[in-house]
Amino acid sequence: MKEIFEYEKFTLNNGIKVLLAPVKTTRIVSVNVLVKTGSRYERKNSNGITHFIEHLLFKGTDRRTDALVISKEIDNMGADMNGSTGQEYSHFYVKLLDEHFEKAVDILSDILSCSKFEQKHIETERTAILEEIKMRKDHPSIYVWEIFNRLLYGDQPLGFDIAGNERVLNKISRSEMFEHFRESFIGSNIIISLAGNIDVKSALGLVNRYFGGFESGCSAEFLPVHESQTSQAVELRYQKTEQTHLCIGNRAYNYEHPDYYALALMNLIIGGNMSSRLFTILREEKGLVYSVGALNQSFFDTGNFVVHAGAGHGNVEETLRIILGEFARMKSEDVKEEELERAKNAVTGYLYMSLDSSSGIAGYIGGQELRLGRILTPEERLGLIKKVTAQDIRRVANDILKDETLNLALIGPFKDKEKFEKMLTTRTVNT
Repeated sequence: MKEIFEYEKFTLNNGIKVLLAPVKTTRIVSVNVLVKTGSRYERKNSNGITHFIEHLLFKGTDRRTDALVISKEIDNMGADMNGSTGQEYSHFYVKLLDEHFEKAVDILSDILSCSKFEQKHIETERTAILEEIKMRKDHPSIYVWEIFNRLLYGDQPLGFDIAGNERVLNKISRSEMFEHFRESFIGSNIIISLAGNIDVKSALGLVNRYFGGFESGCSAEFLPVHESQTSQAVELRYQKTEQTHLCIGNRAYNYEHPDYYALALMNLIIGGNMSSRLFTILREEKGLVYSVGALNQSFFDTGNFVVHAGAGHGNVEETLRIILGEFARMKSEDVKEEELERAKNAVTGYLYMSLDSSSGIAGYIGGQELRLGRILTPEERLGLIKKVTAQDIRRVANDILKDETLNLALIGPFKDKEKFEKMLTTRTVNT
């Protein structure tokens, strides 16, 4: 099968990796910068500092004196620009017409190397981030994920809130932020991926001109996660909500695990789309929930699998029993060939649709390089998907969905933790 895109990979003298994918069927260019810095690179006394820095990088540089100057420049080109902070990396991008390509590289280089961190902006953003944290706590469908994350990883960086700890955020100083910025936003931590209407040689020259002066530094290191769970864990957060929100799941696999793709298919079959088992039963057949889904999250050295749902308070126990029953089915029965084929076809469609734009291609090649240190083509990934058998999925289900280490996070008007602990068994299959 012909590759749907081509790319070239380069490394600048300062260690920055550059991935260039020409796409001649579009006038759009997408410039992505991925930086290996996020909440899991922090410590307890600096939790939230990376997210704080992300906010400040859009507030002004020596050449672009404030946020309004930056936003006017972006809007004048009809461009889209933003940033985000995750657990293992931070992401900054500009998407715009090809005629403004150099300006995109210039702006990203400027904010990632010359931001001023003015005290007045620090105080404004400190208040804004504290309000952001409060807002998320007011949304149980969001906050339940943070509780589940802490249940799994506890007092480790992977268990930290990306937005930060309120007590720590109130104390972080400009000098601490500037030091973290200078240590993190360096060549050895940066991957730049570009896709769209570009010429490889000239694009590489521009990237080298604007990013070649970054310090190389030492690659960021995180604390490896320590996992020693031997029993179930349940956390209830009593709150008078309109719905009860829950996350239930277990520890799973990292990006490089040989069963990564079998887990991805298991996830899809259980709750990954609108024909999945849990959506069909809980939403379409029984009407117990409005939202239900499954997600397998992978990191560099670990991962987790989780089912999430929002149900009426009176439907929570039945919803939980059905979820656990589907876990049991997955462990005791091979998925049907038709079901497995549908999941594989869905993955194929989702993957190619995600690559139907310059931003999708730039995101794909950058993400692969960041997570794996190499780029598997879409065809190579789908080849690995096609090899997964029903027996592989059943084996993975028995490895992941173990009763003795299930985790349940729940927000709603409940205080009887013991009742939910007694329910956490997958030994009874739905009938």
